[in-house]
Amino acid sequence: MENVRYEINAMGTILESDSIDDINTATKQMMETVHNLGIARVEVIIKIDSRRDKQVRMEEKLDSIKKQMS
Repeated sequence: MENVRYEINAMGTILESDSIDDINTATKQMMETVHNLGIARVEVIIKIDSRRDKQVRMEEKLDSIKKQMS
């Protein structure tokens, strides 16, 4: 999907976008893809971090954590 950045990790998938509508569309597409594989039940847990005071990308958040841990 355009306008949606993602990172797959051991605990799930992180989606990042400036548009909540794009996140919702991507989530729906992911669910439908799994259902189309024949899986009857799909669990989706969504955590939203919305910030309007400054623009911070997921890579910057990770860099900040790594810096604080060293």
